[in-house]
Parts: sequence; C-alpha cells; structure tokens
Amino acid sequence: MAFVFLATSTAGRQLESRHVSVALAIAGSALATISTWAAEALGAAEIPPWWLGLTTGLPVYFGLVRRERAAAQAAAEYTAVLEERGRIAREIHDVVGHSLSGIAVQLDMADALHAAGKAPEANEAVLRARALAVSGLKETRRAVHALRESTLPLSESVARLAESHGARYRVSGGGPVSVEIAQTVIRAAQEALTNAHKHAPGADVDVLLEHEASVVRLTVTDNGTRHAEGDGMGLAGMRERAALLGGTLFAGPDGPGWTVRMELPR
Repeated sequence: MAFVFLATSTAGRQLESRHVSVALAIAGSALATISTWAAEALGAAEIPPWWLGLTTGLPVYFGLVRRERAAAQAAAEYTAVLEERGRIAREIHDVVGHSLSGIAVQLDMADALHAAGKAPEANEAVLRARALAVSGLKETRRAVHALRESTLPLSESVARLAESHGARYRVSGGGPVSVEIAQTVIRAAQEALTNAHKHAPGADVDVLLEHEASVVRLTVTDNGTRHAEGDGMGLAGMRERAALLGGTLFAGPDGPGWTVRMELPR
C-alpha cells in the first residue's frame, strides 16, 4: 500500500497527461482494495481496513498540485524574463537606434552635398553626424546606468540622481512599483536633471517624487529663465514611454522657471 501511495504521488507530478494520472490513481486504489480483500479472505493477520485502500489514489492530487505550481512559477519567471528583455530592447531602440538613424541621414546628406560640390555644407553635415554620435554615446551610458539603478528602490535611485546633480529631493508616500514604472521614472528624472543643467546652469532644481494610491508622480522644477528648450530625443522618448504605461508627461515653462512632470498609473 505504501508503494501505491508513492506511485500515485509520483504519477501526478511526473506524468504529462492528467487523464493518465487519474486513471493510475483509480487503478492503484482498486488494486489496493482488492488486495486487502484477498488478504482478508486468505486469513492474513494485521491487515489494514479495506477502505484504506481507496485512499491510495489520493496522492495523485497532491502530485498534480505540485506540478501545476511548478509550471506556474516557471511561467511567471519566463514572463519576467520577457519583460526585462522588452525593457532593454526599448532602451536600445530609444537611444542607439535613434542616434544611428540620425547619423546615417547626416552622412548620406554629406555624401550628396560632396558630390554636388558643396564642400562646406558637406563638412557641416559630417560635424552634425559626429555630434549625434557623441550624444548617442552619452545617452547609452545613461541608459546602462539606469538599468543598473533599477535594482535599487525607486526613491533611493531618484535620490542618488538628485544628489549627483546638486538638486534638492523630497519624497511623499511610498510602496512598491513595477519595474516598468520605476525604469520610466528614473529615465525621466535623468532627462529632466540633464536638461536643467544644460539649459539653466546654476539654477536651483527641486525633485519631488510622490506615491499616491493610484499614481506615481515625478516633478522636477528649476527657477532658471530661458526660452523653450528643444524637445529632442530625450523628452519625446519619455512621452512615448509614459503613454505606453497609460501616463502623461508635461515639460514646459511653469511660473518663473521650467517644470517636467510625469504621472504614471500604479
């Protein structure tokens, strides 16, 4: 009977077909019951009651549960891997793909201008291509940094970014957020702090991260005075990321300075 218990438990965990596992459990229970009756008929001593044989098929259920739990865990891990790959793919697309496309366009233009005998204009196109390459390299380094920072809690990652840029930082509320939300907020904070340093050097910068019941909000403000800054690859990419997550991004003058505000649903 102990052997039948072990067999049915292993069957539920190992056999691919649920029907085969259940059939084996029924057959095991029937075999154990019939064997008990036969032993009683032969006058064997110390025989377990006949009804105990009916329970020998029950372990198949526990085996099936263990297998389904293992399958669910494997599926969850695979989904997490796919999400991480998708996140990295978007980083590569947003940063490297955009830069390489711009470089290719500028070099094609330089080639056409050179063939037309317009050497000065061709040289300017080459210089623009070089500037795109330098900018793309910086963005790639920032993306790698952001991917590494995502292993830290969101509030701590944003705090480090604010500290590295000499900005004041405040956080309101807390709680866990998904990897996608954390990564998007970190990238937006990087972009906003870099733009503030570039377009309003010396201005006071404040970073506020708010965790509310339904949204996560990042607000980066500075008191620098400047004309509208170029939207470029950075903020446009952040708007696209926010839209993919059902959120919004505002970037523009707000009072005496400039504000970047991102809101993402939790």
